[in-house]
Amino acid sequence: MTLPILLAILSSVGGVLFAAESQQADVVVVAATPAGVAAAVAAARSGASVILLEEKNHVGGVVSAGLTNTDIYKKGAVGGLFAEFVKRVREHYVKTYGEHSEQVKVCQGGHMFEAKVAERIFRDMLAGEKNIRLIEKKRVVSARVVGADGIEREAPRGTRINGPQPRVFSPAVKLVSITAEDSDDSRIKMVIQAKTFVDATYEGDLAALAGVPYRVGRESREAYGEAHAGKIYVRFKDTNPGPGSTGEADAGIQAFCFRMHVTKDQANTVPIEKPAAFNRDDYRAMLDDCKGRYETGRIRPI
Repeated sequence: MTLPILLAILSSVGGVLFAAESQQADVVVVAATPAGVAAAVAAARSGASVILLEEKNHVGGVVSAGLTNTDIYKKGAVGGLFAEFVKRVREHYVKTYGEHSEQVKVCQGGHMFEAKVAERIFRDMLAGEKNIRLIEKKRVVSARVVGADGIEREAPRGTRINGPQPRVFSPAVKLVSITAEDSDDSRIKMVIQAKTFVDATYEGDLAALAGVPYRVGRESREAYGEAHAGKIYVRFKDTNPGPGSTGEADAGIQAFCFRMHVTKDQANTVPIEKPAAFNRDDYRAMLDDCKGRYETGRIRPI
């Protein structure tokens, strides 16, 4: 089925008819993560027309959602759009609070920032490029590809791999369009064509929808001969496997956590409520570790 025919199809839900909206660009970037923003800006500055598609109404991924420390030890080794972002952070605090303010000092040359400031800067960078269209609250649900036979078809979802990576890969295909649905109303569809697609999601969602095989979890230590693969526990800066480490494959994924700014200014505070399922014993080992770090000076009160 060709795309024009696809777009001509109307779907009826609850007695209401919806036609899929059509969009087109040279480059489509899926997810407004920091990588997505950088890819969109770089492509636009190279002269390409760009659509940046974001599932939420949030730009900047984890960087503008709480990861307010850039975690870079050799800051001079990183340049490009990251250096531009850092420069804009510092300029924001200078303009808002003054060159010699405490805020400028604390931002450490632009490498430390508030989450809301990071998102504002990401949005400014996107808005500054006339070739970028930011489309929010649209979730990619399917993809269409063209195979070696030249026939366009709906891409089968990628298969989940268990065990070692297969040596024989699927035939090469070209991604030609994606369909996204409105995050608030799944009846509202959008079909987007592009010459190039960039998957900037954190988990490779677009690649999986386009038929790329994927894996969830950790390979075993034996799969590729990696000493620190599989189920393993280590302490920060200690490469020796801790108690409970087996090296077995499991379904574990990277841990997600929260970072937040807190204040001593009572006029600027909100209550931090204890989660209903909170169990202090789940974090007892961490508390002991924090206590040791405090006693050795690795954690300092400010």
